[in-house]
Amino acid sequence: MNEQRGDTVPEAKSLLQRYADYYTKNMGLRIFPCSGKTPATPHGCKDATTDPAQIAEWWGGSTYNVAIGTGNGIVVLDVDADHERGKFGDETLEGLEQQYGKLPDTWTCLTGGGGVHYYFACADPALTVGAGFAPGLDYRGAGGYVIAPPSIHPETGRAYEWEASSTPTSVPLAPLPDWLHRLMLQGKTKQAKGKEAPGKVTEGRRNEEMFRLAASLRAKGLTVAEITAALTEANKTRCDPPLSKREIETICQSTGRYERGPVAAATDSVKPPDYSDAGNADVFSHVYRDDLIYTDALGWLWWNGKRWERDDHKATAWALELSEKMLQEAKEENRAALLQVAEATAKHEETGAAEDADALEKVKADAARAKAYLTHAKNSRNAVRIKNMLELSKPGLVIKADKLDANPFDLNTPAGIVDLTSGRLRPHERAAYCSQITQTGPDNRGMEMWSDFLDTITCGDGSIRGFLQLVAGMSLIGAVYQEGIIIAYGGGRNGKSTYFNALGTVLGDYTGSIDIKVITTDRANKGASLATLRGRRLVITGELEEHQRLSVATLKQLASTDRLVIEEKFKQPETVKQTHTLVLFTNHLPRVGSTDNGTWRRLIVVPFNGVIPAGTGIQNYADVLAKEAGGAILTWAIEGAVNFVRNGFRLQIPEVVEEATEAYRARENWLDSFINERCIREPNARVGAADLYREYREWAESTGDYVRRLNDFTATMEAAGYHKITPKGKKVWEGLRLDLEAKFGNPYAATV
Repeated sequence: MNEQRGDTVPEAKSLLQRYADYYTKNMGLRIFPCSGKTPATPHGCKDATTDPAQIAEWWGGSTYNVAIGTGNGIVVLDVDADHERGKFGDETLEGLEQQYGKLPDTWTCLTGGGGVHYYFACADPALTVGAGFAPGLDYRGAGGYVIAPPSIHPETGRAYEWEASSTPTSVPLAPLPDWLHRLMLQGKTKQAKGKEAPGKVTEGRRNEEMFRLAASLRAKGLTVAEITAALTEANKTRCDPPLSKREIETICQSTGRYERGPVAAATDSVKPPDYSDAGNADVFSHVYRDDLIYTDALGWLWWNGKRWERDDHKATAWALELSEKMLQEAKEENRAALLQVAEATAKHEETGAAEDADALEKVKADAARAKAYLTHAKNSRNAVRIKNMLELSKPGLVIKADKLDANPFDLNTPAGIVDLTSGRLRPHERAAYCSQITQTGPDNRGMEMWSDFLDTITCGDGSIRGFLQLVAGMSLIGAVYQEGIIIAYGGGRNGKSTYFNALGTVLGDYTGSIDIKVITTDRANKGASLATLRGRRLVITGELEEHQRLSVATLKQLASTDRLVIEEKFKQPETVKQTHTLVLFTNHLPRVGSTDNGTWRRLIVVPFNGVIPAGTGIQNYADVLAKEAGGAILTWAIEGAVNFVRNGFRLQIPEVVEEATEAYRARENWLDSFINERCIREPNARVGAADLYREYREWAESTGDYVRRLNDFTATMEAAGYHKITPKGKKVWEGLRLDLEAKFGNPYAATV
């Protein structure tokens, strides 16, 4: 498949709610919201609708994916083409097309997981949901659904998009080819005959069935942790094949958005099921299940009402609190038991009746149990028992660290969570798993002050101002869509550091920094230094000394969509998703030893040419801006994020930035500089390879430039288009000769 991703529908409207409106109003499609691929409504695809009011309620302030309900005249062919997971649906389809003919042009969606959805018109109610009717091929018909553009794939973070030449506005919905219709029905018949056991949930129905089970358990009052445990077991026994652990966790977390039903036989008792560390851990996990989580990478985090805050001491404090509750409960129970023994003893001594003797024995047994509980409660206050309680609680409260701040378009602020695709604000919620928060919420306080500052540092250049807003918006989003490092360059007193420091201060926890040595040295082990980048969105470094060299290897590592290897102190190395925009502000551009495009496409030079007159500046003005105009700065940056999304997740590079970057690249092209100064380009000329390299070394040493090794020199020459040949056993470069006159003043000086 050679599809190309093109403009989505409707043009320049990438907000989820606008797509939802378009699908229902313009195309008549029934839709409903999904969290990832899991229905976010109680009845899944049965809730699909075209009702504008319901659409507005679902997407009015959320980032739900858009799911289109199939059936009602629409069947979707799902081609799974993930070769790394052994899915070769593209090859299967290619073979079928060779046998039966090409598929007609029709609506075609490129999925976020690398596959393709082909939409067809077909009213056959027999086509429901067919998983694997051919290798790597599924279909969705009556009772099914597919995720639609511009939704984000929950695992890859990539958007679903309409294929450029096959959008619903460019081609009609084609009828389902007869041969494909026939194969789908045959595949369904084979699946029906091949069912191994009643009650098994097969591919195509697993997500919805598991969601229904989770929703019913939530209605019965179960917590997310309890639902996860139940669904994990049900997944093993009922799903064929089972869903991944991540899919189960996503389903369970989505049910957490709904209110819990009444818990049967609710009790405030903290008595453990048995008097052991494990029993204490069971109680601890139950009592603090909604407000405490554990991650192997980050330790304990607690819900403070606005975010999950990292704090091991809080977990210890709550464990001590629980042990105190146990002790008080045990004391009251023991006191009541002793009173009952005293009363029963008195009554037995008074009557001597057999039934009173039995009653006395019973309350004595109760008193013995109460004493055992009291002894256990006292022992549980011991430091070792507190530590054991916490340690054994971890399995019941653990989540993966990458679940924290996982939605790249959620920005947590003191005012609520901002959806960066629309700029809308929603209340804080545990299920969003936000562990970071900005310093302030968005508002317009200080907007004039911020606008005046922008005019000053951009010298009134609207293109630079707009670009800085896009960069700010990009730095709010927790995913890398454009690989690069922003280099804010210019002499002193031009506002570049003030701008980024003010923005960084406003972003609070989302801002990080790295030592300039990390990007200017080739030291092998940087895992500990990079650990601070986990979850950060704006990462700032600077200043450079004059003539400092940029580590190209580190640049390509940090300005990349590749996962990053980090190493927390006293932790094992791990790989994490990169979420940051890297910014360097400097008075001196770094030296770059590479000439390849892979390096230079990552370097974006933003010139700061203004000069703030001496004596007119305010000390620590970045802090002043953050304090007096913080809300305005955040509002402005959020607008930049929305524009960045609408622009297809790309920066619009202004001409002045392109010119500055090209000038920088020309200055750093050491090979061109050497050839221009010491060589003459002639088509038929030749120069000995050893002579040329010797001349290069002398030139580099005389100019103070870094001397490349022979292998690097040769590779750069070849990349520049020069050819090395070996006539008569001597290696020579074609197209060049040494410029002796430029070096010695006359062509014979070298021989004098």
